[in-house]
Amino acid sequence: MLRRMAVMKESKHAVGIRTKDGVEFLIHVGIDTVALNGEGFELYCEEGKAVKKGDLLLSFDRKFIKENGLDDITMLVISELNNHKIVDIHIDLDMKANEIILLEYN
Repeated sequence: MLRRMAVMKESKHAVGIRTKDGVEFLIHVGIDTVALNGEGFELYCEEGKAVKKGDLLLSFDRKFIKENGLDDITMLVISELNNHKIVDIHIDLDMKANEIILLEYN
C-alpha cells in the first residue's frame, strides 16, 4: 500500500504518514530531539511523496542523541484511525527493523 509522507524537514526527528485509506500516524524519535536541529538525523523520504513497505524513512545516531543528554525512545503515534480498529496493542516492546508493528483491519 502506498503512503503519503509529511516530514520534519529542519529537525528530521519525525515522519508523518497517511495511508491510502486515511489512517494517519507519526514516527517520532526521541524526547526533546527537536533541539538538535536535525544534527544526528538523516531523512530518506520527501514531503508529499509516496512510500511503500520496506522503504527507509529516516535514520539517527543513538550515541549522538545520548551524548547530548536526550532520550532516544522512538514512538509510533496513531492520530487518525479512519474507522479502523486497534485489535491488539503492545506497550514497551523493543522492535527490530522489518518487524510488523501495525496490522491493517477494517
